[in-house]
Amino acid sequence: MDIDLHQLELRHHDLRIHDGDQRRRLIGSVAEIGQQVPVIVIRDGERFVLIDGYLRVEALRRLHRDTATATAWPVSEIEALLHHRHLSIAKRAAIEDAWLLGRLRDHGLTMDELALRLCRSKSWVSRRLGLLDALAAAAQERVRAGTVPPQAAMKYLVPLARANAEDCHALVSALSGQRLTTRQLGVLYAGYKAAAPEQRK
Repeated sequence: MDIDLHQLELRHHDLRIHDGDQRRRLIGSVAEIGQQVPVIVIRDGERFVLIDGYLRVEALRRLHRDTATATAWPVSEIEALLHHRHLSIAKRAAIEDAWLLGRLRDHGLTMDELALRLCRSKSWVSRRLGLLDALAAAAQERVRAGTVPPQAAMKYLVPLARANAEDCHALVSALSGQRLTTRQLGVLYAGYKAAAPEQRK
């Protein structure tokens, strides 16, 4: 079906990491040959919740299109998120799994249900949900925006936050909009661990 873009609810846009290169390629592709793959939605009253296809919708909006070709799944929002997770071939960072688990937990799924529905162990679920508790919202936003690599956040920001949340927050704030590689953040973290208190400041 064709759906007016203004009918779409984009409530799950924050479950993936921003990829500027992929975004530019997709916008160029849609501009050249149009939308080739339908987005996935579920119906919510008179509106539709977008499950998959956020970059395609953004590309269509940037190109001033009014509609998107969509496939509507006749399932609940929770089921749609779970089905999409199982069907997706895209590689996901651990923090992206954590965001999805957090969203499903907000919908009422227990730890046991999350492990069962995602075919994972309770330990796997617990470790990823722990990332949400360890990383402050500001740090998660840097990862989501693509300015801090997810592997760098897992390897350096998470242990720093668990050891000293205040220092982790100060570091993330000081980074501002700069893009650091995993190696660069590793150098900062190693210097921090080896430094005296005044040097850490």
